[in-house]
Amino acid sequence: MKVKVENPYTLIEIKSKLEEHFPEYKMSFRGTKMLIIAETNFVGASILGEKKGFIRIIEGFPTIGAQMLFVLSIFLFGILIPFLIWHFTVLRKQKLVRDKVSEFLRQEYSNEVFSSSQEVLD
Repeated sequence: MKVKVENPYTLIEIKSKLEEHFPEYKMSFRGTKMLIIAETNFVGASILGEKKGFIRIIEGFPTIGAQMLFVLSIFLFGILIPFLIWHFTVLRKQKLVRDKVSEFLRQEYSNEVFSSSQEVLD
């Protein structure tokens, strides 16, 4: 999901605002260009990079261990079973975290939200 912004921003600034508004979420950096928002070890969202004109937020696993466990389960059980389990148990919660964060950032920085399938022209 993309949130259009008019003014420049930094991930550090976003992290501090999110920590104030969402004390129940754990915030951390993965590298210098990815902010991780974690509700649990399997439920979270990520803010990618500092782009000009928009903030990109995606749902996902907030820990490397959860990602590795999911990939290992794909190798052990095939694609279908882990995908169905993930889709019906974890994905909805991940999207809920993503939507809460994007709604807050939309209120703070802009009035426009773009879904992942729409493109934003620079």
